[in-house]
Amino acid sequence: MFFAFTSLASLAWHFPSWILARFRLHNPPRDVLRTTYERFDLRDKLGDGVFAKRWVQVLGHAPGNQLHLIDITHHEVSVPRLASSHNGLKLGHFSDVHLTGLMSFEYYREAIDRLMATQPDAILLTGDLIDYDSCLDQVQPLLESVEASLGCYFVLGNHDRRLKNVARLRSMLVELGWHDLGAEPRSVVHVDDEIYFIGIERPWFENPIRNVLEKNTIHQRTQAPLRIGLSHSPDQIQWARKLELDLLFCGHTHGGQVRLPWIGPIVAPSRYGSRYASGWFKCSPTLMHVSRGISGTHPLRVACSPEVSSIVIRKV
Repeated sequence: MFFAFTSLASLAWHFPSWILARFRLHNPPRDVLRTTYERFDLRDKLGDGVFAKRWVQVLGHAPGNQLHLIDITHHEVSVPRLASSHNGLKLGHFSDVHLTGLMSFEYYREAIDRLMATQPDAILLTGDLIDYDSCLDQVQPLLESVEASLGCYFVLGNHDRRLKNVARLRSMLVELGWHDLGAEPRSVVHVDDEIYFIGIERPWFENPIRNVLEKNTIHQRTQAPLRIGLSHSPDQIQWARKLELDLLFCGHTHGGQVRLPWIGPIVAPSRYGSRYASGWFKCSPTLMHVSRGISGTHPLRVACSPEVSSIVIRKV
């Protein structure tokens, strides 16, 4: 009886946001000027070598499973107070790589290579890079060739926390030239104007000087004409709004992994249910992008193909 009551109460609580999510599924915010995508079936190049385990190969051939696909989604978005010098800036966003040993290394390599082919000015990784210590030796060969003129930035997610020594993963990424936004923000100058990057890894990792960092970010409002945030989960959207970030990039939800025609995702691992399962959302003043991710621990993708994203920022 208690379980039934709790389930019904949870359904009633999330139902309004679920309905709103159906509307937003087909109506992206006006700040999104254009979205196109290229879809690649990696089996065309890798065959069944795209799968690392026999049982994953069998599941990958199940009707409707898009496990072997990768979408390169191209977006153009407007940022109202963008400096003229930042007009046309291109960001590469990927998330939820999930190095698990279920998909082949070549699958991940192809996904990253296709993102790099879009020639982004900055690269953003929003967590869940790896699940198991046994896959740590894949990190360097996967990311060692990833570079961008304005830098590569990352935050970690809940699956990265499974490692016996998370500090080792952080140091590996830093040694490869990536900037750890979970540790501290970073500012870069593009042409004559500043771009400010900040990350948050709550609730999985706490930064003891987080309050100081946020106060500094608020101070940056009058200095940096473009402020970009990274969070593994879209649950930190209110944090981004508080800091008046222009853009927030997230993952974690995998797009719901199973999407029904005209309905979309039913569930997602978020306090908001499937409201922010994937795509673009405007929570003024912040425009948030939630990636469907590259992979996952459950090799099932129904009408929810993996993706990497190229985002061009426009001054309109």
